[in-house]
Order: sequence, then structure tokens, then C-alpha cells
Amino acid sequence: MKFRTLIAAVALALTALTPIARAQGPGAGVQQEIAAFQKSLNVTPQQKAKLEAIGKKYQPKMMAIQKKYMPQIQKIQQSKDPNAQKQGIALFKKINAEMKPIVDAQRKEANPIFTPEQRKKIAAFESKMKKMGAGGAPGG
Repeated sequence: MKFRTLIAAVALALTALTPIARAQGPGAGVQQEIAAFQKSLNVTPQQKAKLEAIGKKYQPKMMAIQKKYMPQIQKIQQSKDPNAQKQGIALFKKINAEMKPIVDAQRKEANPIFTPEQRKKIAAFESKMKKMGAGGAPGG
């Protein structure tokens, strides 16, 4: 997993952009927020290497869940059914519940790698993303 992807995954997993939102792709505003956030963390090469290893460890589990639900996600995205939004919300909750233990484990493993200052920035970013409507922590 590339570093940029990992930091985005860590940041957004912590704020839990849903697999549905990831499949649709974050908007330009969210992408700019992520880029600014990544830069502000000032991750050291040592941290980067550790975070990449953690990302590689959890990526197969996350990808398996995404792959499992991708046909349903695509069907909902392409649907003209007025109930598609409700179906998407129900699917989001199901995926969120399934991803929560993985996200929690990844977070628990990654958190000690960050300095206290970086953890403060992550917390502030999470709060900001939640206010922007990017989602809440899985299951939370």
C-alpha cells in the first residue's frame, strides 16, 4: 500500500468514510482536506515504514470486505429506484459493522506510532471530517 493511500486509509478509516463513499470517490474538497492533513502530520521515514507495514497487514481483510459488497454497492449506485438511498444506508451499516473490528485493530496498532502532537492532529481531523459529513467511526 502506498504511503499516501495508507495515510488516507488511516485518516479516513478513523473517520470511516464508508466503502460506498470510497467507491464513489471523495469529492474535491475532501481530497484537499486529506492532502493538507497528510502534509501537516510530518511523518518521519521510520513512521512511514511502520505505517506501510500495518497497512499491508490489514489491506487484504479490508479488500475482501470491499470485494464482497462491491456488486451490491454498484447496483445501488446505478439504481434509479427511489429506495436506493435507504438500501445504501442499510448496506453501509452492515459493511461498517463488519469493518469495525478491522479498523479498530488497525487503529490500535497504528496509534502508538504517532507522536502526541500527531495524535492531536488526527483527532482534530477526525472531528472536522465528521462535521463535513464524511461519516463516523465504524459502529460508533
